[in-house]
Amino acid sequence: MLAFVIMFMKIVMFIAKVIVGIIIIALFKKFVRKVMDTFISKPWLSLGWGFLGFIVIPIVVMILFAMLIGFPIAVFGTYVYTILFYLSSIFVALVVGEKIIQLFKKEGEISLYVSFIIGIIVLFVLGLIPILGFIINVIVLLFGAGMLLLGSWNLLKEMREKKLV
Repeated sequence: MLAFVIMFMKIVMFIAKVIVGIIIIALFKKFVRKVMDTFISKPWLSLGWGFLGFIVIPIVVMILFAMLIGFPIAVFGTYVYTILFYLSSIFVALVVGEKIIQLFKKEGEISLYVSFIIGIIVLFVLGLIPILGFIINVIVLLFGAGMLLLGSWNLLKEMREKKLV
């Protein structure tokens, strides 16, 4: 019975992630493409940023929680941390799906939606494998978080150059 409940929850979370991913692609197509391009050109830098974010953000949040005046910022930081790691697999799924499609399709533009669906299914199935699935999920979280952090940083730099921020 417990195994059924766990599998049911995994499927529900998978469906929710598919819906969120499709919404993100629809609303932020240019940002999604830039984050993917950043990862493809600098994958190890993305991993480093992801690992750094995984370690540094909770430490900063705990310090802010300890200081009474930093409490609201710490709450916001906790939300950002949670969202960052939730969205990380969506962006990795996009890259994985695109790479799989490129193996079979040599020419033409690749749909972000198709890439995402293929990638998220592959990551979901791999995540179900005992032990290996856990390792893959951790790697996906670190790479994905790094992609988002690095992509957001690059977007901020670009906006500063255009004097939008």
